[in-house]
Amino acid sequence: QILAKKMGFRMAPGISERVIYRELFPSGRTVLDIASDSAKTGRASPSHLAAKREVSEILHSLWLPRITKRLQENGL
Repeated sequence: QILAKKMGFRMAPGISERVIYRELFPSGRTVLDIASDSAKTGRASPSHLAAKREVSEILHSLWLPRITKRLQENGL
């Protein structure tokens, strides 16, 4: 974080190696797609929830107003 202040860049959280990412990749889906599906069905595993949290934290840290607004509207 000290280097980020000196060099003028932002720090963002990373993504852990999760099986869910490998499962979704071949079908072209993302964790946020699963999040919308699980909101409809009411079923989400702890792995899905953790992955969704990681992706939404990264998107929030990018400070993109339209993306942040859509995430908040969708409860992410």
